[in-house]
Amino acid sequence: MGIIIRFTNLDLKVYWVDEVINTKYSFGYTEKELGEQVKAWNGRVISNQELQKFQSLNPEKNSIDVIKALAIEEPQSPPLYYLLLRWWTQVFGDSVAIRRSLSACISLLAFPCVYWLCQELFQSSLTGWLAISLVAVSPFHLLYAQEVRYYAAWTVVILFASATFLWAIRRNKIFHWGTYAATLSLGLYTYPLTGLLAIGHGCYVFIINKFRLNKTVINFILAFLAAILTFAPWAFFLFTNSHKISDWRQSKIPLLGLIKAWVINLQIIFWDFHKNSLWEFPFEQPIGIVIYYLLTLLTSILLGYTIYFICRYTPTKIWLFIVIMILLPWLPLIIPDLIKGGIRSTVPRYLIPSYLGIQLSVAYLFTRKISSVSANYKIWQRRLWLFIVCLVFSMGVVSSLTISQSKIWWNKGKNNDNYPIAKIINRSTSPLIIDKLTEDDGRSIMSLSYLLEPKVKLQLVYDESNIPKVAQGFSDMFLVNPSDELKEKLEKEQNFNIELVYQGKRRSLCKLKKAQ
Repeated sequence: MGIIIRFTNLDLKVYWVDEVINTKYSFGYTEKELGEQVKAWNGRVISNQELQKFQSLNPEKNSIDVIKALAIEEPQSPPLYYLLLRWWTQVFGDSVAIRRSLSACISLLAFPCVYWLCQELFQSSLTGWLAISLVAVSPFHLLYAQEVRYYAAWTVVILFASATFLWAIRRNKIFHWGTYAATLSLGLYTYPLTGLLAIGHGCYVFIINKFRLNKTVINFILAFLAAILTFAPWAFFLFTNSHKISDWRQSKIPLLGLIKAWVINLQIIFWDFHKNSLWEFPFEQPIGIVIYYLLTLLTSILLGYTIYFICRYTPTKIWLFIVIMILLPWLPLIIPDLIKGGIRSTVPRYLIPSYLGIQLSVAYLFTRKISSVSANYKIWQRRLWLFIVCLVFSMGVVSSLTISQSKIWWNKGKNNDNYPIAKIINRSTSPLIIDKLTEDDGRSIMSLSYLLEPKVKLQLVYDESNIPKVAQGFSDMFLVNPSDELKEKLEKEQNFNIELVYQGKRRSLCKLKKAQ
């Protein structure tokens, strides 16, 4: 079922701005090129197809253009996934479903990888199958298995690198450490936060070997250095253009807000009903709120007991690996948030290594509880744990099935208003959209364009201080999420009345009418 739901309704959900940006870079376009084009369009009425040019394959653009665009404008995103996406669409065609199918296919590799990791860590086939099942029905993993982003690939790399790491320690041969070094390199070129995983592996190998410089430690150091040297060319672009990395993660929220976010982040590994926003209650009815709090409490108790059980009843080499896998990616995010303020530790996709560590722990706990043959282990205890196992999997199944049938979910919340906005615009006989297309706008009009009919025309504004004259001859004229400055200038300089026709959680739609 986990396989089926990954390929169900791939084109149903809104194609949100981060997917738009990733597509643009995968096809070799830069922000500069887009900005120059919008300046050239200034005042001109264009078709939706013309705007989609920057979301389409161009034979004049090649893989080198992809690497250049990312190195200059998006250095925190290494090129591996973007190149894969480009080659994927060249082979299989270009559509929303095909683009997302790349992540869906890659996500399937997590199943054998997590099984192998469980074999290396626990030497338990049942734990491996339970871990596969937890990943398969996890709503969190489903979300990123259906998105044009590199987090499904990063999940696979984390699991594969961790398995090859333990394999290399066990075999301790040049070939095995070379495989680990190659895997780390792939991970770094998928997402730079793989470096935290490598640091965690280093802490583990040093502690297990009691900080002695033996053959195992030396082999790890050599493999680590080989991976770093391989990543050095991209690291140069990362540090050179680091000023271009956005700083939205430094937004300050109260401590209670941080704690609430951490609790919710732990829940969504197993169950998720936060359709519109991750930070809002998913239920409005009193009974729904009670159930939500009860599930939250039970999930927190289960996870707390899981960590206790792992640390209490497993050898050091097992619990230490799990604890480092959970804590090390999280601590570098939470400490700056507590000291300086910020929301780094509240972003779920940054915590994928921690999530996988938790799922491994839960799989091991379930294995021990449902297969124990101890004389002191009562039959009612086994039945209770069988009920808990069934409940956890049932919550994951229900969550994942709900997500697979929904047009919107919290991970695309910035553009969840696109469907109602597009529905209103498409009802018009001959509609015109006046909107801005700047870097600050986050390419939201391009996200909306995926839902617009061919009859819709656009007049894009690049500089709000110099608004072109609004074109005439259309049945309806719309403003999508207009700024106060844009509305004021249209009212005063071009004699328009502006009527709000839709107000969503993030975006609004206004209609222009000539003042009498």
